[in-house]
Amino acid sequence: MLTLRDLVKFSLLVAFFSILSDATLAHALLWENDPYWTYWITKTLLIGTVFSIGTAFFGIGALRGAIIATIHTLILSTYYWTFSPVGLPEKVQWLDLDHAWTTGLPIHFTVIYLGYLTALWFWKNNKPQVKERLVNTKSVWIILGATLVSVIVMGILSSLVLSQFVGVTWFVTRILVIFTSLLAITAYTPLRQSTVWLGGLILSLILTAYSHYLSPLGLPGTWRVFKDIVPSTSITWLNFQELWYYQFPVYLIVSLLLVWFVKRNRAVSM
Repeated sequence: MLTLRDLVKFSLLVAFFSILSDATLAHALLWENDPYWTYWITKTLLIGTVFSIGTAFFGIGALRGAIIATIHTLILSTYYWTFSPVGLPEKVQWLDLDHAWTTGLPIHFTVIYLGYLTALWFWKNNKPQVKERLVNTKSVWIILGATLVSVIVMGILSSLVLSQFVGVTWFVTRILVIFTSLLAITAYTPLRQSTVWLGGLILSLILTAYSHYLSPLGLPGTWRVFKDIVPSTSITWLNFQELWYYQFPVYLIVSLLLVWFVKRNRAVSM
């Protein structure tokens, strides 16, 4: 049966082949554009998150992959329509109706599902004995629940220490960063006290790097839900003092508690 490490490996394969398919077939071949680095990194994290959770609950298989790919495509289109523009960090640009929904839905589903099928082919040919379901989903539930709680705490504390609301998009992206990172940390680190310190430090540095290079505050600005408008967006980037003196300590403290909690619950459940 699939283990937590198998889940990480398979989701990593899906994320790699899906983003490769998206970059080469959708954007380079059909749309002939480049949405910039935030899109590629954030979308890879989104693929990893959705397919990790989906695989944990549905298992591995062509039909199951099509269902998960459909869910992912709807989440992706909603995210870039309502919560975040493309072009970050260099040039803010909101997707139009065509790229987000009209051609976006079928093209994104196709390239992501093609990436899933490619990953599935590699997986089946290297692990033919593996069944299509996980042993249990308790670990994934714990990681997901802990991620959601920690993001809310981080967002509240960050807004307080920075004296400004970090923005709804800030919460969404941190869920993606923390869940995928915490899943890998949980699967590949031993049940030792040192894991808490090292895992918490690594997670906080990942969050800080994401904040520094890829994630401004203030998104989405004006909310766009059903109307095809260009939202009014005013973004701000954290300076050195705000990032390392105020934001990083919040990341570090909450990350340490988060890794400790997940490791403790994993040890109890074993």
